[in-house]
Amino acid sequence: MSSNGANPSQRRPAGPRGELIALSLLTAAALLFLLLFHSAAPPAPPETEPPVVGYLYICGDAVARPGAYPFRLDHRLSPREVYLRAGGDPALVEHLPDLEIVPPQLVVFERSTLRAGGRIDINAAPAVILESLPGVGPVLAGRIVAGRPYAEPEDLLDVEGLGTATLESLAPLIRLR
Repeated sequence: MSSNGANPSQRRPAGPRGELIALSLLTAAALLFLLLFHSAAPPAPPETEPPVVGYLYICGDAVARPGAYPFRLDHRLSPREVYLRAGGDPALVEHLPDLEIVPPQLVVFERSTLRAGGRIDINAAPAVILESLPGVGPVLAGRIVAGRPYAEPEDLLDVEGLGTATLESLAPLIRLR
C-alpha cells in the first residue's frame, strides 16, 4: 500500500495526462465504430444487361473484308449496313434488295448479283447463295440446283417443297439468265 492508502493497481491517472489518454481512447473507439459500421461503399448502380449480339458471316467477291461480324439483335439490320461494314463498294449499294437480316446468318454479296439489280440468277447461283433467299434452306437450295435449268420462274413449282407462296416471295428477288 502506498502512503495515501490506495492500492497502486487501482489508481486512476490523474490530471491533464489522464484526460488526454481517456479522450484518445474514446476517439479511437469512435473511429473504429465508424470504420466498421458506417463505411459502406456507395450503392452500386443497377446492372444493365449487355446487348445481345449475334453474328453474320459475310462473304462474296463484292466485299473487301469477308468474315464474321457482330451485330446487336435489338437493331434492325439492312443489307446496306451489313454490306458497307464488310467493305462493300458504295457504288453498288443501290442494287441491294430491301430485306431485314437477322443474325445468325450467312450473307453472300456477289458482284454479278448486285449488278443485276440485286436479283439472284436462279440458274447460276451456287446453293449457298440460294440459301440467302427467304424460305430457302440447304435442302431446298440443293433441290433447286438439281432441277436446273429453268426457263420460266413458274418452272420452280416443279421443285419438291417449293410452293406458290414461296415462289411469290422469291419472284422479285430472282432472275433467269
